[in-house]
Amino acid sequence: MSGAVQESGARINRRQRPRLPDARAITKPTCSAWRFYNLTMAVLIDEPLWPKHGTVWGHLVSDRSLDELHRFAAAAGLPPRGFDRDHYDVPLARYDALIGLGAEPVTRRELVRRLAASGLRVRPHVRRAEREADERHP
Repeated sequence: MSGAVQESGARINRRQRPRLPDARAITKPTCSAWRFYNLTMAVLIDEPLWPKHGTVWGHLVSDRSLDELHRFAAAAGLPPRGFDRDHYDVPLARYDALIGLGAEPVTRRELVRRLAASGLRVRPHVRRAEREADERHP
């Protein structure tokens, strides 16, 4: 799929899609609790590119543990239904807020590389098999 879906549902191509802000230009909270939390965590977010439900979606992962990912998601107010075996699906509207809370913006390749290196990645063929099993035994 070469295009993305705007908030209104109209298709746009990649060249027309608004650019997301540079991660270096975003200031993060400076309170001491957030500084400590950011030093001890590694929650990653990629650029939202996957169109669905009238918006585009990205992924939020941890390269350390799923517990860390769930704690971060709960603190950010992400619903548990957004979790999909090794990541949370996050809409474009939440991207800046999650970076502001300390998620590290990375490319799609970097996200997959670091997730695989951590041993937390669920491979696509395993994900399909688990979904099929879930559908057979609800």
